[in-house]
Order: sequence, then structure tokens, then C-alpha cells
Amino acid sequence: MTGEGERKPGTLPPKLRFPHMLKLAGVLLVLMILFGVLGFVVDVAGALTKVAFFVCLIAFGGSLAMKALKKG
Repeated sequence: MTGEGERKPGTLPPKLRFPHMLKLAGVLLVLMILFGVLGFVVDVAGALTKVAFFVCLIAFGGSLAMKALKKG
């Protein structure tokens, strides 16, 4: 029988529930997800940059080869 001063087993009294801590945990969870997505975007951008660099390097080598063949 739960009276005025008693509580159900497994529940916390209102003073111990810490709603501000739940808000902080929610904000930290959102930040963690955001930074995870941004980290993935940075990794993809880095990979694309490497691919673009090698494509440009190959094109530059081809351009020099064509120049050398035209002169020779």
C-alpha cells in the first residue's frame, strides 16, 4: 500500500530523478552523432582528394608525354 510518504519499488523520488542530467545526456548524444557524421564526411572528402590528385598526376604525365612526342 503506497501512502503519502511511500513509493513504489523501482521508482526514484522526484528529487533524485535529475531531469537536467537527461537533457545533458541528450545533447551529448546529438553532438556525438553530429561529430560522427562530420568525421565520415571528412574521411570521404580525403579519399576523393587523393583520387583527384592521382587523376591530375596521370593527366599531367600524359600531357608531358604528348608534348615530348610532338616535338620528337
